[in-house]
Amino acid sequence: MADAGFAENGSTDAKERMNQPPHSSHLNRIDVLRAAAILMVVGFHYLPIITGRYDVVNVQTPLMWLLYPLTLCWSGVSLFFVISGFCIHYSFLKHEAGSSGKPFVKSFFWKRFWRIYPSYFLALMVFYYLMLRHLNPGMPAGHFWLHLLLVHNFTAGAFFGINNSFWSLAVETQFYLLFPLVLILRHKVGIKNTFWIFVAVSLACRITALFLQDWSQPPEAHLWDFTLTLFVDWLLGAWLAENWLAGERLLGASPSKVLVFGILAVALSWNKITAALFGFTAFSLWYAMLMELYLFSKKPFGRWEKTLIPIGLCSYSIYLWHQPLLGRVLNWLHKFGLPQTPIASLAVLPVMVLLMIILGFAFYKIVELPGMALGKKLYKK
Repeated sequence: MADAGFAENGSTDAKERMNQPPHSSHLNRIDVLRAAAILMVVGFHYLPIITGRYDVVNVQTPLMWLLYPLTLCWSGVSLFFVISGFCIHYSFLKHEAGSSGKPFVKSFFWKRFWRIYPSYFLALMVFYYLMLRHLNPGMPAGHFWLHLLLVHNFTAGAFFGINNSFWSLAVETQFYLLFPLVLILRHKVGIKNTFWIFVAVSLACRITALFLQDWSQPPEAHLWDFTLTLFVDWLLGAWLAENWLAGERLLGASPSKVLVFGILAVALSWNKITAALFGFTAFSLWYAMLMELYLFSKKPFGRWEKTLIPIGLCSYSIYLWHQPLLGRVLNWLHKFGLPQTPIASLAVLPVMVLLMIILGFAFYKIVELPGMALGKKLYKK
């Protein structure tokens, strides 16, 4: 889950954001989409707490049909990547249109560092300590250093080593390193050709992974979630931003087309080979279509959308902290009398989500905003 798609304008107060019109420069609808993405991810990570596994298709009980939608909620990361590409490129396009003469790349990396790293570093230290103290005392010290440098996604052992959610932060950071190359190629050949260049790179990576994967085992995350494999998903969001700012539709999204591609994405997820090869990107394409429909919508901003904006604002902090804490909080509830049954665990899911939102908003206020403010202050100096 990544810093994928977390607010570029993160220091804006939630109340102010909610009072903005839906097509304001702050892109309130993006915060709604962020909220949807993080709620999906939290739901997905709650699955093994209920059933002991992420795959519930073979669980022969009526509970499986209640839980099956949660098995697809991993795709919230796909949505985050598309949102991230949209927001980052949109910030560049605003900078380009402003013709300020100031270099974009330098300020971009500076802002991204202070947006991501202080919060990430704090969460990393806490969960590394808990891992050594309680869960995995024999964890190699190298895993910590790989996480510190945000390159742990390149090795199978460290990929999910400290906090399962941290893998996408590493991938997202590497997307940022590729972004200047995108800007160079865009200048030379345009955004459309740049996108298709990275489609070719992504296909080459997928074909390579196809031969490296031992198909008697589950798909290996470090092969299929490789940075150059998934960068095309992020770039799809960037291309969408360019067309949206020009007032043009990129995908020609319609309700019927969204329905067809949604069914296709779900169908691809049923087989482990097709899921590994195309599942992540199929959902990214589907979410890009949904984003296009939603961003071009002229419907008034609804009350439920305003309710989701604060969740979108603090989605990064929720992403950082939620997964290891879900199980611990549920254990505390068991100590206070909650029955240790799948039905009881599922019943308290709304409570768990609310607790994660409260925790995330607290860290957003206490850690994220001060970190960004410090970075802004230092940049001015």
